[in-house]
Amino acid sequence: APEVESPVDDATGAQLVSLATSQGLLGPLLIATDDSPEWCRDQIVENHTGAMLWCMELELRLLQIDDWFREAGGIDYLVLKGSSVAHLDELDPSLRSFADLDLLIRASDIDRALVVLQEHGAERQKPEHHRGFDRRFSKGVGLTCEDGIEIDTHRTLCLGALGARIPPDDLFAHAEHFTVGGRTFSALSLP
Repeated sequence: APEVESPVDDATGAQLVSLATSQGLLGPLLIATDDSPEWCRDQIVENHTGAMLWCMELELRLLQIDDWFREAGGIDYLVLKGSSVAHLDELDPSLRSFADLDLLIRASDIDRALVVLQEHGAERQKPEHHRGFDRRFSKGVGLTCEDGIEIDTHRTLCLGALGARIPPDDLFAHAEHFTVGGRTFSALSLP
């Protein structure tokens, strides 16, 4: 791990902890700050523990969503960002914190996926422009659960011309796989 100089004073240490918290970098900071003052290290540990507890809540919800999608007859999706990055790109998943769930859902399944999520208490952040818009044109739909968990469903990776040029089914062709709670999930391939 790269070495990080110990904060020179309390104000600098507090700024470092605050910045690492906001950027999801508490895991790497924890590893890199062995010689930090005790108060600073304690604050990093406390904040990181809270972040990891939230990530566990999100991964529990991911397991539930997987169950809901299976019970609905199978909804094809990939996990984007957050959990997939933590498990596939980090030496240890605890080095990557995340704040919400992002799912890439096949356009043909997006309407059913949204119904399933709403049946389980998730509420859309914005109404659909018109019937069929989500399936044909939208980049994605954000939903929020009563417990504060946000689920971002994506039909494509970006808006506009670039999003239209990406063949959505190609994104599902060569998935990477990771495990949460003994269950295998699919994510975008590294390329």
